[in-house]
Amino acid sequence: MTNQQVPKKNTPVSEAQLSRAMLDVAKELFGIQLTKPQLALLVAQNNLETGNRKYMWNWNIGNITHANDKFDYFMGGDKTKNKNGEWVPTTLKFRSYESLNEGVKDYLGNLKQRGSGIVWNAIMKGDPATFSKALKTTKYYEADEADYTKGITSQVSAYNKRDSYESAISNTTPAATTSAPITNTGFLGQVEALIEKFLKAIAEAQQTDLKK
Repeated sequence: MTNQQVPKKNTPVSEAQLSRAMLDVAKELFGIQLTKPQLALLVAQNNLETGNRKYMWNWNIGNITHANDKFDYFMGGDKTKNKNGEWVPTTLKFRSYESLNEGVKDYLGNLKQRGSGIVWNAIMKGDPATFSKALKTTKYYEADEADYTKGITSQVSAYNKRDSYESAISNTTPAATTSAPITNTGFLGQVEALIEKFLKAIAEAQQTDLKK
């Protein structure tokens, strides 16, 4: 079944599971082993798009929209700018995937070809500001570049302090195979809570209808 609407379902994953999927797919598609700084950029950007993976729907890693392509789709709410530059609610079609790995393959493939390689080159450098600017240049997001860069930088710093990469690289992280409902669990520490609040605001404000 392709190019048909499917139910919207929540598919959150752990940071280690996402890291492992990205490592596996990058090796499969491009024959490379992502370093921790490179992977930190990808996970950080995903966190901005999905509220630290709690608002990931149908395995859609980067909120990529659907436009009569080979994928099924689900309907989702978002915000975009009108002709006056004001943020307004909208409803869009988003690509739906059958697994985390399928979503990661499309996400990484999307980044690899954006801007004739400028986005992928930024990822290879492992620099948050360069990555954010490349995404902005290729119209991945409408949000203020400084805010988006701040969000990615904060998440990269947090990722580098955790052991998700080490768990994924050692292949001890279980693969994500099932979806689960959003839970109301608290965040660990006040800093984590503040970061989450900021990321949620960015995710709600920034657009996704240009991520084709």
